[in-house]
Amino acid sequence: MTARIVAVPGPGLEAADCARWGAEFGVEVDVRPGQPVAVLRGLAADGSPGLAGVVVAPGPAGLCDPALAEAIGATGVPVVAVEPGNLRKTGPEPETTGLSSAGARLLYGRGADTGRDAVRFLARRLGRAPDTLAYGSDPGHTQWPS
Repeated sequence: MTARIVAVPGPGLEAADCARWGAEFGVEVDVRPGQPVAVLRGLAADGSPGLAGVVVAPGPAGLCDPALAEAIGATGVPVVAVEPGNLRKTGPEPETTGLSSAGARLLYGRGADTGRDAVRFLARRLGRAPDTLAYGSDPGHTQWPS
């Protein structure tokens, strides 16, 4: 069974972008629209074979939701919560939201690339390095794609 990442679109995380980023990093991204708590509970209930991680975008208010923290803890896989805004200026301190203590990684303040960085983080946990691009005649001359 192929490992996959589930993405739950929300503020700053678009479904089409998630699928494109998955293809870019060589992983399957299963987009599941809906409330993050409901999606995470469903994933925990069915065991979700092949699930390598989840990306959620609960919005600034959702970061303080104790039900979301509980659902994250119950999934048994890495969860990354994304918020493109700079929370330290406009919202709660990320470390105080309860999501970190539930085991989630929080990515914030990176604008439009926040979701891409979350997918890349989970893809790298799967051991799938990005393709390298050769330059020059020496096989040792490679670079990471941007």
